[in-house]
Amino acid sequence: MKNKWHLIIFLLITAIILFVFNFVLFDKQFTKVTINQQVIKAETVTTSSEIIRGLSGRQSLADNSGMLFVFPKVDTYDFWMKDMKFSIDIIWINDGRIIDIWQNAPIPQNSQPARYHPRDKAGYVLEVGAGTVEKNGWKIGDFVKLGL
Repeated sequence: MKNKWHLIIFLLITAIILFVFNFVLFDKQFTKVTINQQVIKAETVTTSSEIIRGLSGRQSLADNSGMLFVFPKVDTYDFWMKDMKFSIDIIWINDGRIIDIWQNAPIPQNSQPARYHPRDKAGYVLEVGAGTVEKNGWKIGDFVKLGL
């Protein structure tokens, strides 16, 4: 009987630890990004490690979803497709407007993926599935509302 209680206590403590571990490490934050009445549910990344990892290694993005990179200051942030498994559209945002777009950034074919540079400084970058920009008719200068 004593061993049964030890097992129950062990399982209870393990469940609590796993719950806390999952909540702290895997709790993702999302932001509603609206461009021309089209709403994108964007996973929001703010830390250096999240920004560096980005969408690398993921298999795909759902329709009307993306990743919003929130930078600590406005600057010219380059992006690359390291370890990407699908093509994306990259949208640089500043002062509530799209300031640059790169459509259909392809999956890298070698170990030296291309770098994508904006024409101006941005505080945010939104990555969405390839074709999203064209499908929605987004263009430089369009208004962007961030639900941060």
